[in-house]
Amino acid sequence: MSEVILALDLPGPDARRLLDQTPEARWVKVGSILFAREGPSLIRELVDRGLRVFLDLKWHDIPHTVAGAVEAARDLGVTMATVHTLGGEAMMAAAARAAGDSLGIVVQGVEDVLVRLAKCCTPVPGDDIRGYISLGRGITIHRADCPNVKALMRNPERFTPVEWEGSAKTSFRVQIAVEAWDRARLLEDVARSFSEHGANIVSYGGTVEDGMARNWYTAELGDVKDLRSLLSTLRNLEAVFDAYRVTPG
Repeated sequence: MSEVILALDLPGPDARRLLDQTPEARWVKVGSILFAREGPSLIRELVDRGLRVFLDLKWHDIPHTVAGAVEAARDLGVTMATVHTLGGEAMMAAAARAAGDSLGIVVQGVEDVLVRLAKCCTPVPGDDIRGYISLGRGITIHRADCPNVKALMRNPERFTPVEWEGSAKTSFRVQIAVEAWDRARLLEDVARSFSEHGANIVSYGGTVEDGMARNWYTAELGDVKDLRSLLSTLRNLEAVFDAYRVTPG
């Protein structure tokens, strides 16, 4: 028999009572009203119960915004979500890329499992990686040199073998910092360097103080080899004294 999705179109307390009365449920739907009232904490609660969550918010916005919303939902453990087709082909494609369950990663001996990238170390294709089984949230992928991996090794049985799939040419986002003496056309030269390496800048910012420019860029690129080549080029630009990948923490 096909699985049924239980629609939680009720206020929070009533929705929880309905769940308690339907222990056989494996899928639940959360719509706009319930999500607006309860927020991400409800999604985490449902995922922790072992339920698959269908988040029915019908996103419709510019591609970058929708992709960010899909990524956030994926990180919460959402299994399925809706986007509005009137958003256009570019938006739909961005959402599909952001939703990709495998992320170009193979989990040995396991299929149909949710995979997400750890925000503490933001691995990209080519990095040495480790897979950690997060209860109710699938498998979290860390860089092997991530400080948190050492702490998580207190539960070694929750690590599972993972590897990048094939050539792993899936596009990934990384944040890059560039520190330089401020000069004319600095931003133009930096942007050209990103473009020459096939990296798409999706956001940027920075400050200039006492003649020193400290800028950051979030960019999409292919793999860690592309990243290394880009960083080398940036470091060789006039007045630039450092360029490096930024990891949270």
